[in-house]
Amino acid sequence: MPKSRRVRAKPLTQTNKKGAELKKGVVESIRSGIDEYDAVYVFSFENMRTNHFKVVRTDFNDSRFFLGKNKVMKVALGRSPEEEYASNLFKVAHDISGSVGLLMTNKPDAEVREYFNKLSVQDYAKSGFVATETVTIPAGPLPQFVGSMVESLRALGLPVDLKRGVITLNNDYTICKEGATLTPEQAKLLVHFDNKMSYFSVQMLSRWTKDGKYERIAERKNKNTQDNEDEDADMSD
Repeated sequence: MPKSRRVRAKPLTQTNKKGAELKKGVVESIRSGIDEYDAVYVFSFENMRTNHFKVVRTDFNDSRFFLGKNKVMKVALGRSPEEEYASNLFKVAHDISGSVGLLMTNKPDAEVREYFNKLSVQDYAKSGFVATETVTIPAGPLPQFVGSMVESLRALGLPVDLKRGVITLNNDYTICKEGATLTPEQAKLLVHFDNKMSYFSVQMLSRWTKDGKYERIAERKNKNTQDNEDEDADMSD
């Protein structure tokens, strides 16, 4: 009688080995960057978008970025004076919490700070974002939508009907309220109504240089952030 697949044991040794090798590779890559570049920055980011961050990478094509598991980055830097890879790097490791990354560069400090102080790109908010305003749609025709979208809009919570071939909102409808966390349905509705509520931005938190000097640049100001502790992969370039 053939064995049931439900009782078939799943070998985990190979998976664990691959995971360990990946983490080891990230640690080595970060430490190689520390040896290569003059300065290391810890930065936090808000409303990360791959397309926007690609532009940043292009502007810093002579530098390196690391975004991934915070625990792995901490290990690479050293979580204590006894573990640190270089003098005072453990202070940098203490700044790694939440949605953060590392920038390694030889660019002048003033140039780095000016660039990221100006960086702010408006975009659509994702689910989990805390609404910055109350958005209410008045009752009436919605000519921007085609008739075939009636059911999909209803599924998102909009009280609409098709009247004389035009989708019509039956009554005033509040998509979201200021200070409330957006649901997936609310986030989709904001896209439909072209409301860009969020901004992609990067904030420099601290700086370390090869001579062992550490500087705290700013306290985190971003509120709509998520922790990186459980991300599956490193995003270094």
